[in-house]
Amino acid sequence: MVTSDLADCLSWSCPSQTIAGDHFPIFMHNGNTHIEKKIIRRFKEKQANWELFRNKTDLFDNQFVQSDNVNREAALLKRIIRKSANESMPTTRCPKRKSSPVWFNAEINTLIREKRKAWKKFRENKTPTRTLNYRRLCAQVRRACKKAKQETWKCFVNSLNPTIDAKTLWGKVRKIKSNTISSFPPIFTNSTAISHPKQKANHLARVWSSLGSNDKLGRCLTQQKLEAVTLAELHLALKNAKGTSPGKDKITYAMVKNSSSVFKIRFCRLYSNILKTGIYPHDWKEAVLIPIPKLGRNQNSVEGYQPISLLPVLSKILDKIVTRRLWKACDGKILKIQHAYMPNHGVHTLCQLLETKIKKNLNRQKHCILVSEDLEKAFDRVISTVVIKELHCWGIPKILLKLALSFLSHRRISVKVDGFLSQNYKLDNGIPQGSFLSVFLFNAYTNTLSKTLKDIHGIDFVDTTS
Repeated sequence: MVTSDLADCLSWSCPSQTIAGDHFPIFMHNGNTHIEKKIIRRFKEKQANWELFRNKTDLFDNQFVQSDNVNREAALLKRIIRKSANESMPTTRCPKRKSSPVWFNAEINTLIREKRKAWKKFRENKTPTRTLNYRRLCAQVRRACKKAKQETWKCFVNSLNPTIDAKTLWGKVRKIKSNTISSFPPIFTNSTAISHPKQKANHLARVWSSLGSNDKLGRCLTQQKLEAVTLAELHLALKNAKGTSPGKDKITYAMVKNSSSVFKIRFCRLYSNILKTGIYPHDWKEAVLIPIPKLGRNQNSVEGYQPISLLPVLSKILDKIVTRRLWKACDGKILKIQHAYMPNHGVHTLCQLLETKIKKNLNRQKHCILVSEDLEKAFDRVISTVVIKELHCWGIPKILLKLALSFLSHRRISVKVDGFLSQNYKLDNGIPQGSFLSVFLFNAYTNTLSKTLKDIHGIDFVDTTS
């Protein structure tokens, strides 16, 4: 019995000395006979009773008295939203069944059943008639599958047009691809196979948390009074909020949007208190990382995965509000060579500028040399003190500097693999991906690098400098 599938089920070990011979035997034992995949329960927002949800938020808002402590108030808001959601919307109860390929139809299903019956009869008595019948049904199944795949592909190609939106397009691509990985493969490190999902999650979290070096953060800054957060700012932050993937607290944008007006005022008070004190809540500093396989990479090592960060929705709303205020405060201090995450800038402006510079030099009969540099794990290796120093040079209000310092310090990550969540690991440096504030802080970080390019025409896009 030889199969690579056993690597995920057995534990392997090798003794330090030979036993009755000149070879080192390998001992295998089935330590984990059955690993139950945890059921991830999520709220079904499409079946939610939003009127009941608003009434419940008002009811629990009166029961839980508002606190001046930022961390306690953030925990109370989370508790109110979760309790209201539990009583107003259902949750998923079991994992989704593995769906059939998009080309699978009733005709193929019928032929496969007939083929199985013919195979059963053939095993009972291997007569020439039953042999021919079984082979005939096998050929029919192959022809039906080939025909169904061709017709499905033609329908897929004909459904594509210039007006189709990106979400629908990638939904069609994932549906027709239909080769998703059902389980997380084992990870090999130091000639050891890690098979249990909990151990895989801990190993990934340990490696990703060690990417940033340990540096002492800046000193605490003095306070400065800022304007309170208004309902208009909150509604503006929620206006274009997209995404249905919640953080560890399972709170989504839809829950905040459908909260009552009275309860939204409590959000504004909390956000104003955070801006007043410059203290970022501890629960909002924890990110859950989901490993996504990289195309063409070895999935038995950590390098074969790209982490996707899931942050609490309540923190992302605050990040939007703070980022807008920082853009106003910086007043064009970021150099013009950065084209990513900048107003009225993007890939199109970068390509236009690059094409213009190349044509200009060629028309003057000059040489044009392009050197590109890509920063590996750029967000994970951002040094916090460099970011704060750059913001200080821009004249950012000190209370916002204190808030940015609190945002960057004492962050934690955990990794989720097959429903199992790893333990928390502390981050010494780096900025969280998926946050609007992180984008602004990363531009401030790369701005220090751009200043060193004096006699060179530099062009920046995220973590790439040309």
